[in-house]
Amino acid sequence: MPSFVLMWRLDVVELIGETLEAVAGGVSGVRPVAARGDVPHSTARDWVRRFQAGAEVWAAALAAAVVELVGFAPQLPVGSGRAALEAVRWAWAAVQARAGPSVPGRWALISLITGGRLLAAAIDPLWLMLGGRRLMPPVP
Repeated sequence: MPSFVLMWRLDVVELIGETLEAVAGGVSGVRPVAARGDVPHSTARDWVRRFQAGAEVWAAALAAAVVELVGFAPQLPVGSGRAALEAVRWAWAAVQARAGPSVPGRWALISLITGGRLLAAAIDPLWLMLGGRRLMPPVP
């Protein structure tokens, strides 16, 4: 999968990520964000619902990756959606600290890490290769 898309989605991952940040982060409702992104509100609502459904798993997986990359656990807020958004920010910052400025955008990186399955109906265990080790983060 190219890093700028998610599986079974027609829109680019940056637009989806901006929508998730605004709605799941509590900044805005679905309809205003969908109007700004020029997508149907039902599409944006589906993105948010799918993200919320898998948010606990992604928060745990990305937090475990951060621990592996930088050696300490990120402080995540309570609430699965906000915790997952914060874990996305931490993971991107950790990879950027390791790899430098050549790291792709935050949501493109998350697309790569999740194999494009961020909004998939069924989430497989997330296996990451970090150095010579395999990492399977705990499932909450």
